[in-house]
Amino acid sequence: MDSAQPARRVVKLACPHDCPDTCGLDVTVENGKAISVKGSDMPFTTGTLCTKVARYLDRTYAPSRILYPLKRVGAKGEGRFARISWDEALDTIAARFKAIAAVDPQQILPVSYAGTMGMVSYASIDRRFFHRLGASLLERTLCSSAGKAGMKITLGGSVGCDPEQAAHSKLIIIWGSNPVISNLHFWSRCQEAKRHASVSRSRSWGGSVGARNGISSPPAGRSSMAGVFGAGSSAETPGGGGAAPPVMAARMRSGDAGRSWIQTPVAS
Repeated sequence: MDSAQPARRVVKLACPHDCPDTCGLDVTVENGKAISVKGSDMPFTTGTLCTKVARYLDRTYAPSRILYPLKRVGAKGEGRFARISWDEALDTIAARFKAIAAVDPQQILPVSYAGTMGMVSYASIDRRFFHRLGASLLERTLCSSAGKAGMKITLGGSVGCDPEQAAHSKLIIIWGSNPVISNLHFWSRCQEAKRHASVSRSRSWGGSVGARNGISSPPAGRSSMAGVFGAGSSAETPGGGGAAPPVMAARMRSGDAGRSWIQTPVAS
């Protein structure tokens, strides 16, 4: 360790994960080892980190973290592995690739994308390598490409809006998502939108909704929720609710819906 550096210091970083929030990080380093990770005070994230990144060091220094190549020495599922050298690992992979490519290289499907956004893992020579090998082509990502295709079919394009503008919205619809877990900083804007309203009132959509501070617990076994927030509303409907927005649209077209209730403006 450089003797000129203090024993404990705070290093300013940015979260490397493939997430548009790009949270600022304050990492405390002591004697060359990171000992804490906290969110930096910045406008959008306001020093709040998601659970995944807040526990970054738990995984970084976990005793069970894999640091070396391991080769399975038992049957699949037995969990028996033996440590091997990097040379042996690379030779084993190369031999398998050659054997498969000799029959049909398209049986090899490379699955990789952004990960932690590193230049080596994200934009290195892997694409050239697999193209030269003749492997199957992949639309680079299984999740993002599928999501964009769904948005294009539904909305006509992969578009979005500035999440900071949500605080000024009169109506926010959350469908098939649990922002408390997966979109924490957007959720805070939803809460801000409700605080801006002068009158607070809640309604249930197609069933009883128990809400506290605007957050309702999804039914057991469900991880996604559908929510409808009007200015001043404080209820969120668990996913699968009997009158979630798309279902309500279908009921309105068929005439099987309380049209007067639906068209009643939410107090603002």
